[in-house]
Amino acid sequence: MNPGDLIGAYRIDAVGTADFAVTHLATQRAARLRWIAPAGDVAEFVQAARRVCGISAPTLHGLIDAGIEGGRCYIVDAPPPGETLIDHIGRVGALTGDALLAFAESLFSALIELHNRELHDGGLHPRRIRVVSGRACMTEPGLGRLLQASAPPPEFTNPGATGPAADLFAAAALVCFAAQGRTMSPEVAVECTGLAMPIVTQLKACLGIEGPQPSADAVRRTIEAVRAGTLAPDSTSTAANEPSAPPSGWLTEASVDPPAPQHFEAANI
Repeated sequence: MNPGDLIGAYRIDAVGTADFAVTHLATQRAARLRWIAPAGDVAEFVQAARRVCGISAPTLHGLIDAGIEGGRCYIVDAPPPGETLIDHIGRVGALTGDALLAFAESLFSALIELHNRELHDGGLHPRRIRVVSGRACMTEPGLGRLLQASAPPPEFTNPGATGPAADLFAAAALVCFAAQGRTMSPEVAVECTGLAMPIVTQLKACLGIEGPQPSADAVRRTIEAVRAGTLAPDSTSTAANEPSAPPSGWLTEASVDPPAPQHFEAANI
């Protein structure tokens, strides 16, 4: 494909490593278009993708459009904001204190927005979470389990969980990852976040370590109360003794998947 070629209702303006800068012919709206290899039936994926088109929330980066061209599936969205969680931690180190609390609060807020729409994702991992001004933003919300290329590593999945329960497990694992800068077993990681014990208790429940799994709203309200000082922290979990920078594991690009694709920023479209 070359600049000037058409994909559906979109004209290609520039070609990136794994995406295209495009313009919608009727509206002249600039966007990003990507070919997708779904985990199942192409038509089923497009139908699911169109359900999340138009979602607008600070914590969810929804799609603009989805379609099929020449038997291949594509999705269209705006250039993604911020940077991936992996890149963010690689730049600033593992998150601590209020930075970790703000990230965790916004991450569970994203789940609330998603679940309130009777959607669930099923495929969350650090490359699909972006950090924008310290807050989490989920990309391709509600499509994780259908995206072949975004299958999460085992540390972010609970094989026995489906629907919202799987999202809660992944969100708790993502908070642990943000606190460590690398993946660890949930049982160990959750004890090393440095977070207040009421939050740790909620994360353990999300991970199925102890207690019934709470709702995303219950976890967010707990984090909000600790941040506001209206819920006593009691005690904090043990902070990790190992240095957080330079982190390892997930922060090594080769250990995740091939090099991150070139994405077009808004100014370049």
